[in-house]
Amino acid sequence: FVYHNGKEGMQMAEKLHSSKVKDSSSKIIFEDPVLCSQFLKGYVDIPILKDVQPEDIEDVTERFVHMFTEERNSDIVKKVRTKINDESFFLISLIEHKSVVDYNVVMQILRYMVFIWEDYEKEMERKKKGISKTKDFRYPPILPIVYYEGSGKWTAVRNIQDRVVADRAFEPFTPKFFYKLIQLN
Repeated sequence: FVYHNGKEGMQMAEKLHSSKVKDSSSKIIFEDPVLCSQFLKGYVDIPILKDVQPEDIEDVTERFVHMFTEERNSDIVKKVRTKINDESFFLISLIEHKSVVDYNVVMQILRYMVFIWEDYEKEMERKKKGISKTKDFRYPPILPIVYYEGSGKWTAVRNIQDRVVADRAFEPFTPKFFYKLIQLN
């Protein structure tokens, strides 16, 4: 990451001395649009994000803060504007900060994702009543990221299907998604 010089650099240095030391690096990265765009370009490895600019990123965390049950100061939701086939859309980047391995994080992320999609649906319904019931209505993609700063290896499952007791016969009826793990150690 490229850190700012001058006044902005000093402000970031002050953030490092926050009372929650474990949150410092994630706060510096994800609260700053320049660093956040660099993170999405360099660490997420999704081609569509290679052109994300700082002005394409909007912090919408405050809108969802009531859903965070733990570590409220470090969980982040970003709205990222980008393009697919020359059509503008946005994705939601859900960044879950962890300092210890959390074996139920995949379920926590699923709850957050559903809540974000429900909120999006309500917002679109306010703009145009009945839109979510139309054939062409689509929800924005969500990029779930677990940003792990712990000292040990991350050993929690990354696929929700691995948290559900099920025979292969039930696999098609169980949601399937993975989260992106960024392990710092």
